[in-house]
Amino acid sequence: MIFAVLRLTCIVLFTASIPVLVLVRFKYSKVPAWILIALATASGWCLVYAHMSLRAPMLHAFDRAERQAAEEYMRHPPPPIRNPDGSWTVDNPYAIGDYLPEVYHPVASLIYGPVYLAGCWFGAWLFFRRSSPDQRRRLFLVSIGVVLIEWTAIICEPLKPPAIFSDEVLIYGWHPFFGPQLTLPLALIAAWLIGSWLPVVAARRLF
Repeated sequence: MIFAVLRLTCIVLFTASIPVLVLVRFKYSKVPAWILIALATASGWCLVYAHMSLRAPMLHAFDRAERQAAEEYMRHPPPPIRNPDGSWTVDNPYAIGDYLPEVYHPVASLIYGPVYLAGCWFGAWLFFRRSSPDQRRRLFLVSIGVVLIEWTAIICEPLKPPAIFSDEVLIYGWHPFFGPQLTLPLALIAAWLIGSWLPVVAARRLF
């Protein structure tokens, strides 16, 4: 269980670290852009490596617990179940299987941070530089709605994007270091389009 929590922590840290870097850049404009790019790249590269490295001990712990449960089941098996057709069924919920190793792709991992940084940077630029305080309040509410709608669709499984990389480490069809994090800047961009740009264009066309 501890390894699963640590793996999730890697994703949470990556999700939070890039927006923090963007906010620091907007607050302290003298910070060189190359520092943000380097930190974002290092964050994505290192956290993905940590995430992959924790999978082996996590699966080892799962396998050990599963085998212990299976051994206990063999020592004290439940009685067979008689079916309506007269046949008998022996319930065995502990089917032991081999887990496939998760491969770390160092080259692909280098793009997670910069791509996420670019999305957050563009979304933050729209939010801070292209809108008034009143608009920011509306955009913030709309962006929360966009995130909730998207994650509801992902969790309820009508939205199933394909695997992006060959390691196929997926959370509801998304790579954990690529797809879910991009929902944050995409929500801001969608909120700006819906709450700011489209109403202005419509007003100009109609009036």
